[in-house]
Parts: sequence; C-alpha cells; structure tokens
Amino acid sequence: MPSSSSSRTLPITAVSDTQTLIDQKDKVNELQAVFKYADKRIRIIRDLTEIHEVTWVPPGGEALIVYVKYLRYATIIESDIHMTISDKQRELKRILDQMKKWTSLSHPNVLPFLGYQWKDTPLLVFSWYKNGNISQYLKVHPDVDRLKLLIQVASGIAFLHSESIVHGGIKPTNVIVADDGHPMLMDFGMAPDLRMVERNMTMADAGRENVGYMSPELIEEGNYTKASDVYAFASLLLEILSGQPPYYKLSYVQAMIQITQRKKPSPDDHQDLSSSSPLWELMQRCWSTLPDDRPTIEEVRSSLERMVKGKRSGVLGYIGSICGFAFRLVGLRW
Repeated sequence: MPSSSSSRTLPITAVSDTQTLIDQKDKVNELQAVFKYADKRIRIIRDLTEIHEVTWVPPGGEALIVYVKYLRYATIIESDIHMTISDKQRELKRILDQMKKWTSLSHPNVLPFLGYQWKDTPLLVFSWYKNGNISQYLKVHPDVDRLKLLIQVASGIAFLHSESIVHGGIKPTNVIVADDGHPMLMDFGMAPDLRMVERNMTMADAGRENVGYMSPELIEEGNYTKASDVYAFASLLLEILSGQPPYYKLSYVQAMIQITQRKKPSPDDHQDLSSSSPLWELMQRCWSTLPDDRPTIEEVRSSLERMVKGKRSGVLGYIGSICGFAFRLVGLRW
C-alpha cells in the first residue's frame, strides 16, 4: 500500500531560471521531455476540485500518495499579450520564490510542502491526508468543534503574516485536515494578479465559489494584503459555522456588485448562525470597508479564544448553580 507519511522527501526538481521558460524554446522542450517521463509515474486516483490525489512512484522507490496541484495561471502569464517579457519573468520568479520559501516553513497549521516541478505549469506536491479539505471533513464529522478548527486556521494565518507572507487564497478548499483532525493551510502566496486573470479567463473559470472571499479593494485594485486575508477569514468563519458561503443566493456578478457597494452578508441569509451571536460583530469588523479598520488576524484569533473561554465559563457557572440549588433542597450548604 502507498504510504501517506509526511516526513518523506520526493525527488522533485526545481527550475530556477525563468528565462528558459519564456524564450529559450529548445530548453523548454528538453524540460517537457523530462517531465513527460515523470508523468508516467503518476496515476490519477480522483479529482479533488483544485488539487489531485495521485500515486507517485519514484524510480526504484516505494509508492507514495501525495496531493498535486497545478498553477494553471502560469500558462496564462506566458500567453498574456499585455505583459512584457520582463513582467513575465518577474511574475514567474515570484512564484518560484514562494515555492522555495514554503519548503523552509514549519508550523502545525501549515501543510507540509514536499517540493515542486515545472512542466507546462508549476506542479506543487504536498503530503496526502485522508480527511481531505475542511468542507469534506465536516461532512463526515458534522459534530466536530468548528470554532476550535477555525482558531487553529487563524493561528496558521498569523504565523504566515509574522513571516511577511500574505496567503491570498483563504477558502475551504485551501484548508486541509490532518489525520488527527487539525487543520493546515495550503497554497499561500500563489495568488495571481486579478487583473491579469480577468483579461484571460471567463468569470466561470475564475471561480464563482471564491467571490465571497474577495474584499472590495481586492476586486477594485487587485492587491493582496494582510487586511484582505482577514476579510477572507471572516468569510471562512461564516461558511464553516453557517454552512453557506457569503452571497450564496446571488450570481457571480450580483455578488461582485454587493461587495464593491460595501454591502456585507446578512444574518437573515444565514439563519443557522444566530443573529445574536458575538461572531457577527467580529465578522462585521473583519469586513470593514477600510482595510485599516479591520483587526489583525492575531486580534481575531484572540477574540475567538475569549468567546470559547466565555462559553465554557458560562456552562460551568450554569452547572454550578444547578448543583447549588440541588444541595440547598436537601438542606446542605453549597
């Protein structure tokens, strides 16, 4: 049986010279031949929305199940007629630099990154976990403590921000759940320039399911920031706790209009999350119109932890009062 161990390193080659990916066609063809050979060692098991679960068999090695993700927009970069050669080189180098940085990071809420290859598009390789992403996990484990999961996700984002990394793609499919049930972030720092994507992709290609995670300034200016991560995390909070993403009743275009008009999600559309919950006030702060008015992700995490502690204290206090009443009934002093 293939192993799912995250401690094993795959023999994956990195391409560091972006020039060969742009205008040295003979070199590109040579690389494609190498990766075509490598493809014979990959067997698709099933499609996992944005990533693939595959069996990797290194030459002379043991079969290993891994996650593989293709960054399709790297191909878009190379074919974008609005970008100069130097702009293309700069963007492709940025992607490669992010891949290299990922390999050096270590945090319990960040998915281990095994390595990468560069074929027609960048190929990212991660450790495989049977639980899949957080949405898949919750379908199988609906009674799990969701707030605890989200606090751990916030811890992972806080770690990335402390390393000066903006995730840029916070959403359920980018939160993988380990075998022991703790969540891990993946695919950070890989988000493309939205304006470049809009020039080359249809709205359907861009992903209807992602629109509720995009802040107004991200839609209008295309800049990913720590503040836009906080906005997206609030949308993740809403979807995980209520079961529906922001603006799920609206079309892609209608949702975009709502966001750019600074109209926030309403409790009326998410009745599984009580309108009296303090989480609504926290999410509203995270969705503030001005990025500077939003809390930091560390402040969000601390607020969530206080809510959990307050809830526990309230339950213990209630139990204590019931016990005290019972003791008084039998004439004992509590």
